[in-house]
Amino acid sequence: MEKVEEDMMLAYSLRRHGLEIWEMVAAEFSNSISDQGRCILQFSSVEYQVKYESLKECFKSLYQKDFTEEDDAESGFIKLMADKLTKTYRDYWTEEVKVMDTPL
Repeated sequence: MEKVEEDMMLAYSLRRHGLEIWEMVAAEFSNSISDQGRCILQFSSVEYQVKYESLKECFKSLYQKDFTEEDDAESGFIKLMADKLTKTYRDYWTEEVKVMDTPL
């Protein structure tokens, strides 16, 4: 679930900063991860661009959608990605709470 959480944080950072200011995306994402004590490494803006492209390809294949560059510029794809990741994350923790709340 850690990967979904990281992907979700990247998607929300992209929603806030867009695809033009990768330095801000990299800084925000790195700070979010390090605040959780999971990573002390700082990655470059280029590495986050590569991560985004990989995530984008994964989502395209999962949801069978053809997104154009216009969709990216208008943040339509990033919004869809953030919403889907949020739902996955929320569903996972809802199930975890149910399991923890189940009497033995």
